[in-house]
Amino acid sequence: MEEPNNNDIEQKEIESVAIYANANPEALPEQFKGDPKKFIDSYKELRKTLTKTQQELANERKNKTVAQPLESQQSTEDAPPLSVPQTPQTPQQPSQEEWNKWGEELRTQGTISPESREQIKKKYNLPDQMIDEYIQGVHARAKQTSQQAAELVGGTESLKTIMKWASEKLTDAERAMVNDQLRTSNWQTTLLGLQARMNKESPNPTMNEPKAQFNKVNAPSSPEITPFANRKEMTWAIRDKRYGVDPKYTQFVQERIRISGTNRDGI
Repeated sequence: MEEPNNNDIEQKEIESVAIYANANPEALPEQFKGDPKKFIDSYKELRKTLTKTQQELANERKNKTVAQPLESQQSTEDAPPLSVPQTPQTPQQPSQEEWNKWGEELRTQGTISPESREQIKKKYNLPDQMIDEYIQGVHARAKQTSQQAAELVGGTESLKTIMKWASEKLTDAERAMVNDQLRTSNWQTTLLGLQARMNKESPNPTMNEPKAQFNKVNAPSSPEITPFANRKEMTWAIRDKRYGVDPKYTQFVQERIRISGTNRDGI
């Protein structure tokens, strides 16, 4: 289907205007005194003038495009303003040192200091509500991680024992390294390694009385101790309800963790 040309469009407009004027003479502007013919003739003249103006503008643009070389057009259109542009303003972000400082305050004090709060408010234009929500979010994540850690090592008391042992037996450098690793996504591996080291250096620290080493010699009827095939198998063994409650089962799992760590293929 062919698209209507401008003449067809103009004719249809005039026909629509004529229909309206003849049907509503009382609604015509006052200067036409209710005469539809005068109104229609006036519209025709106005439409003719508009069409002529549009054609003249189109011809002017066409002539200008033909007269100007393509390279000249591109250089004019693409030329930047004669001024050095300003560097785009981007929202200021806290530095890594600031994140570390605030994170240390949250870990040691449970919140951030009033001085740090004022610095954040002024420097980054953040209200108290957003700062409080950030602190609450950090606390919630820390609590969730602590619960997961307790489940991983056999309960809350086991986790407390491990942390107490580490605070007393590790050097300052070792504690700093362990804490850094516990803040990463691989904290489970670090915690299990810490537990295995504690059990090796201080056998059965969670029990009130010493127990005999669990091995083939003094427990011939016990199942053969083999390394864990993978991390998933080790996690299921630790999450067993007997772990941390049944001394024999706990020692059995811990021995498997120990030899898995020394296994050539690892977990």
